Amino acid sequence: MTNDIHIIELKERLAFQERAFEQLNRVVADQQLELDGLRREVKELRALKVAQDDGSVGEQRTLADDKPPHY
Repeated sequence: MTNDIHIIELKERLAFQERAFEQLNRVVADQQLELDGLRREVKELRALKVAQDDGSVGEQRTLADDKPPHY
């Protein structure tokens, strides 16, 4: 009977560990998707910044463009 109890306890522990592993795996997979998206956004923002610095996107701004509205 003692062996049966130990086997049941081991099975319970294994089931708990498998469930915890699957939850952690899902979290890591979700984080990877989010990280991939953020990397893509940073890449796009860097490309936009380079394009703006080159003057190929939008207009060049001057200090007169930045005057407060009351002037």
